[in-house]
Amino acid sequence: MKGIDVSWLKELSEDGYIELQGELAGGRFGGDFDFGRFTAQFVGHKRLSSNRSLAVRLRVGLADRELPQQRKFGLGGIGTLKGYDYKEFRGDRTFLAQVEYRLGAWHIGPCPFCSGKDRGQVIDKRDGIRYIRDTKRAAGAPELSDLIYIRSKGGNMWTAMPGKELGRAPLFDPADGRTVVPPLSEGRGWWAGACSVFYDEGSGKFYLYYRLRKPRELGRGVECRIAESTDGVSFREVWRATKEELDTPSMERASIFKCHDGIWRLYISFVDPEDSRWRVDLMEADTPEGFSPAERRKVFTASDIGAEGVKDPWVLRIGGLYYMLLSYAPTPEAASPEERARMHATADVYATGVTKSHSGLAVSTDGVNFQWFGDVLSPSEDGWDAYAARLSCLLWVPPAFVGFYDGSRTVDENYEERTGIATSWDLKSFRRASTDGPVLTSPYASGSLRYMDALAFEDRIYFYYEFARPDGSHELRVSIVRRGG
Repeated sequence: MKGIDVSWLKELSEDGYIELQGELAGGRFGGDFDFGRFTAQFVGHKRLSSNRSLAVRLRVGLADRELPQQRKFGLGGIGTLKGYDYKEFRGDRTFLAQVEYRLGAWHIGPCPFCSGKDRGQVIDKRDGIRYIRDTKRAAGAPELSDLIYIRSKGGNMWTAMPGKELGRAPLFDPADGRTVVPPLSEGRGWWAGACSVFYDEGSGKFYLYYRLRKPRELGRGVECRIAESTDGVSFREVWRATKEELDTPSMERASIFKCHDGIWRLYISFVDPEDSRWRVDLMEADTPEGFSPAERRKVFTASDIGAEGVKDPWVLRIGGLYYMLLSYAPTPEAASPEERARMHATADVYATGVTKSHSGLAVSTDGVNFQWFGDVLSPSEDGWDAYAARLSCLLWVPPAFVGFYDGSRTVDENYEERTGIATSWDLKSFRRASTDGPVLTSPYASGSLRYMDALAFEDRIYFYYEFARPDGSHELRVSIVRRGG
């Protein structure tokens, strides 16, 4: 789609802003579509006391003619109208009004201490007919905080959810997945994966980060790349960086993210050459092609959180706050001098067996300066995930967050983790649902299926993951699941 995008952002006091955006396509720009699309948004936040605040959001969207399907305005899902499917309401004009009263320091997802009202309307013009969909619930329908409700297939009447099962994540058969990126060669130690994906509504493209690895004796994590796609399956490389450019013995997972002001960020983990411990840095750019390893800044070192390693970030934004899941290696309480010397001798503490792989949480107001909140998921006492419990991504499946995590029983399974499920109401702690064993594995070699990222887009969920092949190498795959189907 050819055209021009223009945006203007004015930061206000009390954590608020005004944002104007305009998009023109077709005409003298060429392309298959001809339209103008304009949005205006106001976000305000007023702190009433040390633990009470009021948040307001108003958004209006207009178009000068019928929009193509991929550029229609959408309402529904977390961030706009909770309790509805993602972009359940789509059209050529939109209005959204949100007022929320917040009590307490945490505000994530369903919150018994938060009270709010959401109201929106989408106007869609098709074949000369003007369709108006109002998101106000039917009179007398209880609020979602009282009971979980869904819309009946017959219309806008609200009925209690049938059955007694809530928050169930859709799964898939990994053997039916499609290869996105193959490894550089065959055999153990050759991997393509450790991915992160982001869908950019402005360009209508998927952006996928991944890491390429060789066996340890040939260099470990040697290169990371970013690729773009219009369908989420076939990707074209747009950026790459080598371990020499990062000045590191090895790199691992990164999290790619686009902020509301249009700035792209890449939160990347790699081994710090100064102390041979894993750390996380941040790169910023106007486009994914513009990331510069020479201009990165620190997010966390191992010493910042009092640990022996920190890596594999995964970032999302909720209600104006950034939440980062991380893998970290706690300092063992009774390590011998020999064990302490061994922890960083190979520049990978996770592969030593001296400590274990835990999951932690950090929170930020600006996506740059994060506060460490500590452990949210630890390895089990004696189970299939007794050595590693590394959260890799989240899905919002009302009324809870479903976390996919990489687990292993012992250090011998390090690098060959499999995927389990844990749930959380608040992101501060997770409860295992897969206590008896992993829920997703490869049918080949070690059975490894790890480093998953999940992207909910329209009526589908795109699952990207690292997958063991018959020869022992790992490839990057995608499985696409229809939501509710």
